[in-house]
Amino acid sequence: MSADRTTLVVPSALRNSVASVHGLHAAGSSREEVPLIWLPRRDSQLVVHVTSCGAVRANVSGPSTLAKYKFFVPGPFYVQFIFQPDAARAVFGVPVHELADRVVDLEQVWGRGAHELIERVAARREDPQAAVSAVEHLLAERIRTGAGTRGARLARHATEALATTDEPANVRRLAGELGVSERSLRQAFLDHVGLSPKRYARVARILHVVAEAGSASWARLAAQHGFYDQAHLNAEFRAFLRVTPSQYLAKQLPFVRPALPATSA
Repeated sequence: MSADRTTLVVPSALRNSVASVHGLHAAGSSREEVPLIWLPRRDSQLVVHVTSCGAVRANVSGPSTLAKYKFFVPGPFYVQFIFQPDAARAVFGVPVHELADRVVDLEQVWGRGAHELIERVAARREDPQAAVSAVEHLLAERIRTGAGTRGARLARHATEALATTDEPANVRRLAGELGVSERSLRQAFLDHVGLSPKRYARVARILHVVAEAGSASWARLAAQHGFYDQAHLNAEFRAFLRVTPSQYLAKQLPFVRPALPATSA
């Protein structure tokens, strides 16, 4: 199977609300299992994909705080939209904390409106960029009618502030810098980001460490990224990655295979 995994162009109507768009189109088909690592994520996303059986599905997910290691049979096509914090709730129509650490069928949050998006993508499954263009205005309309609230703007400003530092989130200080109450800041995070400010900052910091794994000693990485010591880094690594730093670097990972459907005798 030949595949073209690529970063796609974000359509003009979505450029202020979508951080990035990715796609895959694979020629031919394969039933071969592949191992994939899903790292913790801070973002929320919408994915429309063709399963290995040929069905078109759409799902949404909020941030993820636990790594997953799985073998699975990939489908031949997908498009993936990763949203800015001030757009996710508008697109989903529900507070993002309800989708944290979950993958939910789009129909559960959109109802019958999900069918139109799926049909538009399905008609252009040979070209991921064309599929993205086909749903550009559908997504833009949901963003236009649901975004722009004070909480959405606050969430985006706050996440941008936290992205510049590895220090643990000081909610009181950050709220003061943004001119809001701590309660308002926490609520904006839960509604539009899906995590508390402190948990968001913890996920961000451990992802910085993962990105630099192997480039320096763990003790040095701990110091560079604001951990108390290497033991603190080890504990955070296990909390989010489910393995020790050394196990991760050695690729000693707890991969699992999907459960087989039950068969009757």
